[in-house]
Amino acid sequence: MNWGDLTAFRAVVEELSFTRAAARLRIAQPALSVRIRRLERELGTRLLERTTRSTRVTPQGRALADWVDETARSWDQVRAEVSGVVAARAPGHADTINNCPRINARRVS
Repeated sequence: MNWGDLTAFRAVVEELSFTRAAARLRIAQPALSVRIRRLERELGTRLLERTTRSTRVTPQGRALADWVDETARSWDQVRAEVSGVVAARAPGHADTINNCPRINARRVS
């Protein structure tokens, strides 16, 4: 599973349209379909029900979309915390990562 496929899936879920999601991602619609089929094949389940007129998220797709959203939020939070530590670093201070509460909490756990 790769993050690019997961974010493509997330865009389809948010748009409920392969056409709009492809335009948003600036990729061709067939390439987006390939990504979604690859993800479904890898997970062994249908994530989206498609017709010529609509796209519907399956229960398995909803669970994955929720996980992708939570993971993206967590990553954004970690990135902001680490960026804040780096920005606050005093010149010549090499051990700034130890000042990041989230990273220290994970080390202790």
